[in-house]
Amino acid sequence: MAAQIYSKQQMTADATLRRSGLAFRWLLVVLWVGLIQGGLLDVSTTALVISTAILLAYNTYHVFAEVHITRTGKIDLRTANIVRYVDILTITVAMIALHDERNPVWAIYFVSIVAAANFISPKEMAAYVVWIIANFIAFGVISEALGHSMSWPYIAVVCITMALMGLNAAIIAGGEDRMREVIRQAAITDSLTGLPNRHHFHEQYTDSLTQATKGAMPLAVMLIDVDHFKEINDQHGHPAGDDKLREVATGLRSVMRGDDMVARYGGDEFIAIAHGVTRAEAVFLAERLRDAARECGASVSIGVAVCPEDGAAEADLIEAADNALYRAKEAGRNCVRTLAAA
Repeated sequence: MAAQIYSKQQMTADATLRRSGLAFRWLLVVLWVGLIQGGLLDVSTTALVISTAILLAYNTYHVFAEVHITRTGKIDLRTANIVRYVDILTITVAMIALHDERNPVWAIYFVSIVAAANFISPKEMAAYVVWIIANFIAFGVISEALGHSMSWPYIAVVCITMALMGLNAAIIAGGEDRMREVIRQAAITDSLTGLPNRHHFHEQYTDSLTQATKGAMPLAVMLIDVDHFKEINDQHGHPAGDDKLREVATGLRSVMRGDDMVARYGGDEFIAIAHGVTRAEAVFLAERLRDAARECGASVSIGVAVCPEDGAAEADLIEAADNALYRAKEAGRNCVRTLAAA
């Protein structure tokens, strides 16, 4: 099952939305029972008991799911998608209990379409709308099979309306999808160099170190400092310094493998992680990074640390790389050093 790991910021924002939705689910159950007991909805006692039991069980599942998400910070994306489809089934159950195609409860189908536009892609929206229309038609077929008269022209009009609304929602979903991606990229990208920023690096670094520890695989961290960068700013101005950082960033990125990462750590400092490399392989990669920077007209000093030899904790490994970087600067800069090298 695919799982999405949320950052603390995402958890805070999404928790408010999820819990609002959860409260709305329980409010609908209360309204459902209240309207029936008040005589505003014509539902048999058997249908009321069955439909309410289903809704209560389903809402209880969502309560436990929210507790799990809050505790672990993980959401199973496949389960989340399945839940969206099961939501429509619960509406269909209510419609069958009402056995009235003109009852306004079916308007919740429309609400579901509009709400989904904020979360899913246009392609997913098309499948979702087909599912909703199929459910409404199934409601008509089942209700008629139970002996209730259905107005099929009316059902056809509602289905066409839902299809048109789905088309509009798909267009909205496309725009929302692009907007979310722009916002996401802005949140994880350094605006000057286009590399991942420090915050995003630490999120990836945490996951990489956890996977490396569990799989007993090595992980290398490299701290990269542009030599004499202050002199570039002093002699040529800050715009020239910014240009040089962009050039170096492009050079460093060209060396990294697909699963690895190089990020801007702050100022004239970059940081990289490489998966599954020995100390010797990490040093070789660091030398390639140094060559790439030199081709951009800059020299860099690089400190290399490898998990687990130089540390297994996040802070310890970065501190080890920082100490190795200090050795590189003491050695005259424009070189690569590790803690294993005197």
